[in-house]
Amino acid sequence: MKSQKSFTAIAIIIIAAILNISLWLFEIVVIKKWASLNWLKPPLYAPYAIALLTTIAYLAPIQLHYRANRIKQLTSVAGLYFFSLTEFYAGKQLCYALYSRYWVITKIDLAIGCMAIGLLFAGLAAACFLSSRQLNREISRKSIPTNTALFICVIPLSLLSIKLIPGYGAGSGWIDAVKMGYPAFWITILLGVAALRTIRIEARAAQAQADS
Repeated sequence: MKSQKSFTAIAIIIIAAILNISLWLFEIVVIKKWASLNWLKPPLYAPYAIALLTTIAYLAPIQLHYRANRIKQLTSVAGLYFFSLTEFYAGKQLCYALYSRYWVITKIDLAIGCMAIGLLFAGLAAACFLSSRQLNREISRKSIPTNTALFICVIPLSLLSIKLIPGYGAGSGWIDAVKMGYPAFWITILLGVAALRTIRIEARAAQAQADS
């Protein structure tokens, strides 16, 4: 039964990740047109669906294992969905700031940029903790620092992806990775990994408590 739940959870995570990058590329390539700069101009509709799918990728595995009631499900989904959208627009503004012509690269600027990125992912990790606590009150806040570090991996993974698979463009920078939708793909995978890790840790804690 546990293996069946794990298989279902992994399938949900992979499908959500594939759908996310597909939805993003459909809007960027088909609707906005790849060669233009229209993708930088609002409105973008894909992020609303992507935020929902990333929310599902994190919460569905936890729900499969803990079976919370409907009200708690809706509360956790609504909370994480709202925060995921907030994270997207905050990250978008951070990218604009980092690539601004007024941005002068100094040690202080780098420190501020790294701090902002860290806070962005720490906020996501905290939101994941709060939403998962709606499904299981036993989930520990100790997962927040580890999940923050895990979510930061979206940056090197996306940069590696754009170097290996440039896609429709010739660039290999962060903006090129964003345009190809790699962050949308990898953050979904990493959220799913965080959920599976949380389930595993809680199962071990429960087993240790039962054995003591």
